[in-house]
Amino acid sequence: MGDNQVTIIGFGSLLSERSSRSTCPNLTNFRVGYIHGWRRVFRHWAPIFFERGIANRETMEISSCSVEESESDSTAVAVFEIPRSELDAFYQREQEFRFVDVLPHHPDHQPMENTGILCAGWADDATFFQEKGIESMAALGDHWTKWELDQIWRDDVYPCRLYLKHCLLAAKNLGLNVYNNFLDHSYLADRTTTLRSYLESMENNIFAEISPPELAERYNG
Repeated sequence: MGDNQVTIIGFGSLLSERSSRSTCPNLTNFRVGYIHGWRRVFRHWAPIFFERGIANRETMEISSCSVEESESDSTAVAVFEIPRSELDAFYQREQEFRFVDVLPHHPDHQPMENTGILCAGWADDATFFQEKGIESMAALGDHWTKWELDQIWRDDVYPCRLYLKHCLLAAKNLGLNVYNNFLDHSYLADRTTTLRSYLESMENNIFAEISPPELAERYNG
């Protein structure tokens, strides 16, 4: 990899190469990897779900996912390169995360050549604001504040259904091992309930979730 490229590690919608290319059209070398000592957690909401009309505020099914350190977990991810010139735009799109350099591994457990940028979660809003040097959510823009939710990182949210379906389809497209890893190493905000257990407890099949026509391709794995 040349100096003009940087490695990105995706774990949610970026497991979909189609989604990755919609935001990073010049990406190269899309591949499966694993990050050891990390787990996927659905514990922060995303304004774009409200903007697209797919968030359910009544049930609090409004959450996107992040990753956080966990010694007992190993999480399947997508790994790819983007031009370094596009990195600032990537940071701006993912402004609610903390950016961590992590060395991904190949599916055969061998380490990859380069570290990649991982969008990790924050412990809480106070830590997030302090580390970002901002006083409140207002500093992130009105696309956050207009939904009148008082915190970003929280323990009372559940996965946005259409987003979750999209992530599951994307994981399944990467193979059975990745799909099972997504089910068993992803957790609700309580950090106890696995995604597999959550899906088994749901009355409605997540794969029966219908996308609005304008989002049918965007949220289809």
